[in-house]
Amino acid sequence: MTVEFLIVGGGNMNLEGFFQTDKQKYSLEEPIWVTLVVQNNDDSEAYLFVARGRADGIRVTLKEEQGFRIKGMNEEPDVGLIPEKKLLAGEAYTQKYLLTQWLIFNEPGSYTVECAIEIEAYNVSLHQKNLERVAKSISIANNIHLVIEP
Repeated sequence: MTVEFLIVGGGNMNLEGFFQTDKQKYSLEEPIWVTLVVQNNDDSEAYLFVARGRADGIRVTLKEEQGFRIKGMNEEPDVGLIPEKKLLAGEAYTQKYLLTQWLIFNEPGSYTVECAIEIEAYNVSLHQKNLERVAKSISIANNIHLVIEP
């Protein structure tokens, strides 16, 4: 499996992330799960808000021009954000997305899927009163190379 990743940070939180699949080859009708991994490389905790679906921020595009169909947004309910997730120093957070609920492969072939998301991160919890919260937007995007077999 080849994973290329991009992390955009800044500020005082050192977070990085990428998308990955369990394997590179899938059959035409097989479900494909993609996992978002966010790693806290800072020495302090961070608090994340992550979209659960495309309606709230995850973007899926393909480099190829044919052999697939991307479902329209009207076919997807607004699923919101996960509740605030505390990420300790050195800890990783993972979230799975069913790629094939958005993307339908019509024919076998090699495909390059770009997955991207914006994540909101804060230095303190929403529940901690009387502390100054500093927000940071984290952009995560990478290509996933898939082979779809008959």
